[in-house]
Amino acid sequence: MGPVTEWCLCGNCTSLSPEENVCCRETPKVMHRCQQVGVNTCITEHPGFEAVALNPYVLQAVYGTYLQLFGDMPETMVHSNYRHLAYRNVAGVP
Repeated sequence: MGPVTEWCLCGNCTSLSPEENVCCRETPKVMHRCQQVGVNTCITEHPGFEAVALNPYVLQAVYGTYLQLFGDMPETMVHSNYRHLAYRNVAGVP
C-alpha cells in the first residue's frame, strides 16, 4: 500500500501496518454509524468516537470482556489489541 494520501479518503488517517491501513470511509459499518448522526466526513467527528475508541478505561473493560468471551487475541501488543477493540466498538462488530 502506498502513502496515506493515496488511500485515505477522510484526511485523518495515519499509516499503521498494511493490514490496518484502512480509511473509515471505506468501511460500510463505520460509515453507517457516522450517517446515523449526520457525520459525513470522518469517524473521528462522531460524537461517541472519543468515548468508545479513545478512552483507555473503556478499552480495558472491553479487552477484559473479549478475553472472557473469545480467549487470547492473536497479537500480543497491547496498542494493536486496543486499536482492534476500538474498531469493534465503533463499528458495532460483535
